[in-house]
This record gives sequence, structure tokens and C-alpha cells, in this order.
Amino acid sequence: MNACATCGIQSSNEQVEQIAMKMAIDHEQREGRHLADVSHIDGWGFDLISWVSDDESATTVERLVEVKGHGHYKSDAGLRDSELRACRANPQAYWIYYVDDCHTSDPIVQPVHVRTWEKTGRLSVTRSSRVLGGRRPKPRKRRMRLGRSRIA
Repeated sequence: MNACATCGIQSSNEQVEQIAMKMAIDHEQREGRHLADVSHIDGWGFDLISWVSDDESATTVERLVEVKGHGHYKSDAGLRDSELRACRANPQAYWIYYVDDCHTSDPIVQPVHVRTWEKTGRLSVTRSSRVLGGRRPKPRKRRMRLGRSRIA
């Protein structure tokens, strides 16, 4: 458990992730999509598969959703290599759902279609690194930088 630097609430990353996943699943269901939670499968690069279906024979995968939860508003999120690979391999279907304010009673879901945001210049991928004990910078999670405005 860590204390949030913004509000002081004691919570773990797992608790924030659970809230974010619940909010993302609720969002998809409200939109009338069917979904499968694949977050427990390592290496896929996304947490949810979402689709629409008129009948059992006409199923269309619509979204591969990576869920990023934050205690409060945050404009970027780290992506693992598997997430970046999935994003690059499926640019039309890949979405990131930023779930902000997980430390409040009213978390907010902001779905971001990666391909659209990249084309409009509102999103860029940069590589982050850090120096550990004076050693050479070591590659870390890549960071997806997102210039987004707060949802009202």
C-alpha cells in the first residue's frame, strides 16, 4: 500500500487496476458491446477484447482495449513491449482506456483510439530511461505521451 501524493489515500496499484477494469467493462457493456477479459493472459498486450454481434454467425472484433488506471488525472501511461507490439500490429482496433480519478467516488473513463490520436498529433510514443546508481541509462517501459484535455 502506498499513500497517494495528491490525496493521501492508502491504496495499492492492484486496487486502482481493479477499479479501472470494472469501469472499462461497465463502459463497454453500456455501449452494447460483448467482451472478454484477457488481462490474465501474459504477452497479449491488451486487457479486453470487445465486439458487436447481431447474431452468433456475424461477430466482429471491434476493439482491443488496454486499460490504464490512475488515482487522479494523468496525461501519460507506460506501455510494456507487448502492449506496443499489439498496438502496432492492430492499429485500427487498438484502444487505450484511461480511467482517471480511481481514488474518488466518480472515476472517469476516456477511450482513446490510438490510430486516430496519432494521426491528429495528439499522441506520441517516446522511450524513457532512468539512471540507476550512476550506471548507464537502462531501457525502461516505453511511455505513451498523450496530450489530452480533462473531460468535463
